[in-house]
Amino acid sequence: MPKPQEIAVASPHQPMIEDDPSQHAGHRQAKYITCCLPDTHQTHDHAACLYYPPAGSGHAEIQPDTETGGGGAGLPMKLQTSARAGWLFVLPALLFYLTFLIVPYALAFGVSFTKWRGVSMHLEWVGLGNFQRMFADPFFWKSLYNTAFFTALTGLIVPVMALYFAVAVTRKLVAGARVFRITFFFPNLISQVAIAVLWWFALNPEFGILSNFLRLFGLSDLPSWLGDPHWARYCVVAVKVWAAVGFYMVLYISAIEGIPDDYYHAAKMDGAGEWQCFRHVTFPLLSEMMKVTGVFLLLNGFGTFDLVRIMTDGGPDRATETLATYIYETAFELGKYGYATTIAMSLFFITFSLALLSLWLQRRDAVEY
Repeated sequence: MPKPQEIAVASPHQPMIEDDPSQHAGHRQAKYITCCLPDTHQTHDHAACLYYPPAGSGHAEIQPDTETGGGGAGLPMKLQTSARAGWLFVLPALLFYLTFLIVPYALAFGVSFTKWRGVSMHLEWVGLGNFQRMFADPFFWKSLYNTAFFTALTGLIVPVMALYFAVAVTRKLVAGARVFRITFFFPNLISQVAIAVLWWFALNPEFGILSNFLRLFGLSDLPSWLGDPHWARYCVVAVKVWAAVGFYMVLYISAIEGIPDDYYHAAKMDGAGEWQCFRHVTFPLLSEMMKVTGVFLLLNGFGTFDLVRIMTDGGPDRATETLATYIYETAFELGKYGYATTIAMSLFFITFSLALLSLWLQRRDAVEY
């Protein structure tokens, strides 16, 4: 008897006679005998149907699927093959991540408990001495305050401005929407160093464009924008906002353009204006993007370095010193690599904790549309 092949699952347990499908093509042949037997690999009392082609019928014998083991046994093998292929794709990125991020962070964590000058392999173990020194360091607390100040202001101003411009551009509330998209995104095409140098010249009290523009209106007693401790902070915030708004505007535009127009049409039919459409349609459906922008702004704020380093170098009187610039100064100018690594580890844990807190505070079910 030819070897049967499992080709289907059925619930009856009685033999049945079926016509050969090829008879409809004009080739009348012998009939198949179908016997449904309980399948030990199936659940819910299913049965496996076995087809026996009659001997001498001239019909080719159905061969079992040797690659997958026949029947349902092939599914786990396919899943295992897919898992191996997935690991092959992930492995290069995972190795890169481990080599250049996880391992350096682990080594830095160990260095934070030592006294190291950075020019030799001699590390002196000091335990928690660096952390005790950090908590008693007034410059650390001042740089932490300035960092929180920059992060808080940019985190409040940038999303509001970016969302306003994004809605104005996508909802065609202003003429020349395409021009505005390019104009606002332009600062992101320039490096942070170039932006810092550009604004350093623009804010110069003698020949800067801002001071000369204000003098046209009769204002002569102008402050030194980057030399005054009070004004320097706000100037740094203004430059950070100018440089960041375009990027977050594009993020909001991409999210808004993914909202179906039917929602707006339905709201208009109910008599909603632009403000009602924004409040009840656009804003609720941007919740996921707002989570992303919140974390981005948090990480960007606590990583402030380029603009401050070039525009003010942390001055005047450390009025714009951030944790990043203080770490650079401690390590590369004072040669205290162990202590600088301690501050860097503190910055990492602060940023990581605040990012998790931000996501936890914004937790809610995703709105699907």
